[in-house]
Formats: sequence, structure tokens, C-alpha cells
Amino acid sequence: MKGVPRPAVVERTERISQTYYWLEIRIIEDVIEAGPGQFLVIWLPRLKEIPMSIAALNNNTISIFFKVVGKGTQRLAKLSPGSRLGVKVPLGRSFTGMVNGDKIMLVAGGTGLAPMIFASQRLVESGKQVVLVWGTPSSQDAEKVHSFLKRILPGTVEVHVATDDCGYGFCGTAVDLAYELARRDKPSDVVSAGPRPMLASLVQRMRGLNIDPIVLLEEEVRCGIGMCGSCIVRGTPFLLCVDGPAFRYSSVVPYFEHKI
Repeated sequence: MKGVPRPAVVERTERISQTYYWLEIRIIEDVIEAGPGQFLVIWLPRLKEIPMSIAALNNNTISIFFKVVGKGTQRLAKLSPGSRLGVKVPLGRSFTGMVNGDKIMLVAGGTGLAPMIFASQRLVESGKQVVLVWGTPSSQDAEKVHSFLKRILPGTVEVHVATDDCGYGFCGTAVDLAYELARRDKPSDVVSAGPRPMLASLVQRMRGLNIDPIVLLEEEVRCGIGMCGSCIVRGTPFLLCVDGPAFRYSSVVPYFEHKI
């Protein structure tokens, strides 16, 4: 059942950089079918459930990309192979069916990279040309994560990295870099994930290029199956865990106008 945690075990952990982690989780006795944009909720004893985007999927093994921001992710970072946990998966809807054309730009900030890793793999498999733009504050993180991406992504994915401290890659934000690339290369569609201020900035820039991007939104997720109503997308009738997390910007304009 979708709303019931499935038993799972940690297969592999990797600290990619000072800030970012990679965790591979095997669902016991189940093969999972999911697409980019869908997510999971992780259950650990004595903690609130932790929603995470799916960063990769191989049969019954799910990967997540995250950083430590609280007690839940702190516990995740300390897990070792063989650790047991519960997982609700898959939740939400995939966005691959929403994408237009064959020249796709994926734009991510911070841990918004997770669903874009998954999307890069699946879009390339379906014959799409993919450009991935990622931004992060620290050049030290950027260099190590960029090396990691080269290791795991299909070779045809064109990866661009932006840093706030200007020590690696493009000097500036992912939005600045994406705008320059989109203006030059004219992608058929743009998909973005990251903090709300970043998404708000991106959609304004892309609207100037007559692009209505797909945005992956964030709200508090509890049950994950649309029963509790906690993840209503502010200013809209949508529930993130049922209707999202991916939406065309034009369908969720009130979300960006709603005060945080």
C-alpha cells in the first residue's frame, strides 16, 4: 500500500563533499516503478518522516542526494550499510510526460539537483538532448559534486555548474547561468528545482524568453497520499503529494505571489 512504509535496508553511503551526501536504499522484496519528480518518505524510529526526491532508481534500489539540515538528515548521514528503515514510495507524479520537445534544460539549486539527476538519465534514455545547470554556494562542494556527476550521468548530458563564491565554474547563480544558456541555445523546455526564491527568479527570467517552465515545488508533506491536506500548494487547489510536485508555472502563479 502506498501510504504504508515498506521495509528497506541501506546498501551504500557516500559523502560526496563537505555538504552533500548520497545514500542508496534497497526496498526489500519489491521492485519499484517511479519516474523523475516522484519522491519517497523515509521513516526512522523516534523521528518525523523525511520526504526526499528520488535521485536514481535501479530495480528496487533508490538513491537520494541530500545535505544535513536537521535531526532527520543528520541521522540519515550517519546510517551505514545494513541499517534498517521504512520507506513510503513512490509518491507524487513524474514530470517526464509534461516535457515538451527534445532539447531540455534542467536547472537546479542545492539539493534540487536530486530529481534532475534522475531526469537526466531518463530523458537521455528517451532520446532527449539534456543540458543540466546546477548552482551551489561553495566552490569546494561544486568541484566534488561535478566530478560525481561525471561519474554517474550519461556522457551525453551537458553539465554546467555555477558558484556564489566564484571559485569554480560560472561566477554567479544557477538562474543567471541558465538564462544565458537558454537565450543562446533556445531549449524546447525548462524544468527547475530548488529553493522558492530561486524558482521565482528563474520563472521571471524564462518568461522573458517566452518559456513557461516546469517547477518542482516544496511544501510540508506528512501522509504522502493526499489524505491529511498538509501539503496544499498555497494559493491553489493542488496537493503537492498527489498533483505534484511538478507544475507548469502558469498553473501555480498564486504560489509565488503568496507570502512565505
